Amino acid sequence: MNAFKTLSTAEAANYLKCHKDTILELVKSGELPAAKIGRSHVFVVSDLVNFIRSKYFQRNPFDINTRESSPCLLSNEDSFITPISTLRESATARARAQLKSLKPNKSKPG
Repeated sequence: MNAFKTLSTAEAANYLKCHKDTILELVKSGELPAAKIGRSHVFVVSDLVNFIRSKYFQRNPFDINTRESSPCLLSNEDSFITPISTLRESATARARAQLKSLKPNKSKPG
């Protein structure tokens, strides 16, 4: 017989170290699986473990805020990847210059 350990809402909240209302919000949003039996929810411990594991922090290798410029592995050793922030700054500067050239000159005739 394959039996699963189950917990009540209060026990699940204690297991996840959060408030009972947080558990109910997670169930309502569909993030946390639960079975509603009568007026209460029943949680399978393995589902709670999977929920915790889904929340583990995973560093995004493409996040420009968490990595420095590194040598491009697809070309020679002397070339480097240009950070997106640098590209964004230069594009912003170009756009401002273009806007400035399009604005009418507001100098008053003297």
